[in-house]
Amino acid sequence: MFISLCLNPSIDNAVYLDELRINTNNRYNSGLMTAGGKGINIARALKLYGSECKVLGFSGGFLGELLEGELEREDIDFDFLRTVAPTRMNIKLIEQKAENRFTEINSAGGPISAAEYTALVENLLEMLKNSPSSDRNYLFLSGSIPQGVEKSVYNYIIGEANKLGFKCIADCDKTALEYAVQAKPYLIKPNKREFEMLAKKEFSTISDMKEYAKGIIDSFGTRVFCTYGREGSFYMGPEGVYDGNAVDITEHNPVGAGDVSLASFIYEFDRTGDIRAALDFAMAAGAATAETMGCNMPEKARIFELLQRLNGKV
Repeated sequence: MFISLCLNPSIDNAVYLDELRINTNNRYNSGLMTAGGKGINIARALKLYGSECKVLGFSGGFLGELLEGELEREDIDFDFLRTVAPTRMNIKLIEQKAENRFTEINSAGGPISAAEYTALVENLLEMLKNSPSSDRNYLFLSGSIPQGVEKSVYNYIIGEANKLGFKCIADCDKTALEYAVQAKPYLIKPNKREFEMLAKKEFSTISDMKEYAKGIIDSFGTRVFCTYGREGSFYMGPEGVYDGNAVDITEHNPVGAGDVSLASFIYEFDRTGDIRAALDFAMAAGAATAETMGCNMPEKARIFELLQRLNGKV
């Protein structure tokens, strides 16, 4: 069973323009609006592979209605608590004459009231308690924390979910990730920037990152899947240390690539128990996502095409 908590979903507006010029009028060539949020992207990716994943989160206002309508259109199973605060909109600027230079302008989201927060958490915990017992139950806790919600929220939920036998996957940053790690999740999925924020230092080499990851495993028993864009990724856990190679592509929009990589890794590892296969699949899926326009999911056929390229078969 897959459940995904998305506390701060959004409408993502990807705007493509030739070049961003400051202090003057800009006209864009095209724009694409999609439902956004790490937890939503995870559910989308799992849906692509034929696995259902229920998404829980907040939605509010006109943009919240737009968000829910998009998820209904995509046949994503969701249970959102309606809030007084409207769902946020995030702007993604892609400059096509500057090698698709990417700039994000993201809203903080919220504020969420104490009553709204309590109702959502109670709904989530009730769902976890009523889920059939299994060693293949996963809870994804992904993305930023909206205003009005404590940064320690993932720590509390992971602690409760661990008691119920769920494997918790944390993909967040800053203080939220610090609290999440302390609750001993099954796996964390930082990118390089998020890993450096957790460590409170910059890493000059991949070896330095792996050494820090080893400390997390030794202290908390938490697996680490770390991505660093075009340079690749690594996984570290009780199965050993594995490096993931990046696929050479033309990137159009990196939004969601890390989320799809994570969902693909968990899906393939749960299905096969093979870390090497899961890591390769994750890298191919993330690359295929970064090729897409807007914030859309890739075609499954394209993922397998890139996987073959990664494995030297084409």
